[in-house]
Amino acid sequence: MDRSRIHQKRAKNAPQRVPSLTALLRLCRAVLGLGLFSLLGCLWLILPIRLGVDLPRYAFSILCWSFGIRIEHLNSLPQTPGLLLANHVSWTDIAVIGAISHIGFVAKNEVRHWPFIGKLAERYGCVFVARGRRAAVKMDMNNLARFASQRSVILFPEGTTGDGSALLPFRSSLVGAVAGTTQHCSPLALAYYWADGRPLGHAGWTAVAWVGEEGLMPHVLRLALMPPIKVIVSFGEPIYATCRKDLCHRASQSVKMLLAQSYGH
Repeated sequence: MDRSRIHQKRAKNAPQRVPSLTALLRLCRAVLGLGLFSLLGCLWLILPIRLGVDLPRYAFSILCWSFGIRIEHLNSLPQTPGLLLANHVSWTDIAVIGAISHIGFVAKNEVRHWPFIGKLAERYGCVFVARGRRAAVKMDMNNLARFASQRSVILFPEGTTGDGSALLPFRSSLVGAVAGTTQHCSPLALAYYWADGRPLGHAGWTAVAWVGEEGLMPHVLRLALMPPIKVIVSFGEPIYATCRKDLCHRASQSVKMLLAQSYGH
């Protein structure tokens, strides 16, 4: 393929330049959505859990709307509780999943101490783990196994966010919480597109993915100014295995297959 065709393909998949009025409207929508999300979060912290059981899904749906994120899910979440393993692109993954289900999340222990977000995560029922501390792994596995027996919980076994170009290796000792038990592990894939169906391309992934040491607010601002995007959520068949490494490998292959199907590869 010659250089002119390569540049044409990149230009086709690149985000369009945003006129000033459109940018202002998108920014206002993001500010409004974040305000509503915060308001619902405050209500949820105040109300008894049984009265505010649906508030998280409303809040996550508003958060997705505020950043122009449209959601399409191809199949249903497994009916029985278990551990779900998913690819991880950005903080938006959590909003997308939270908008369509009441799945819990595994979060690093530091999140518990974040202002406001930490309180919301604790109330939501996140499983907090101490990363990098081998002595705490057994305790974290026991907590995760107990939680996953009552409510589905999602783990991002890549350990970090990727740039969307490839799936990173699944490496997590926490997967051992369900290995060799009667609890299942289900793969979950999150595929990102422009809302009109075009692939994101390099420029799009650069804008969507939250990687490295980038601060949250610069990424939030960049995402707010972007054209609308679509996220396709697909669940794979439950996996049972006695070996943690085998479970990670099979889940990784399943997520790769789901992503390939979503992207039409």
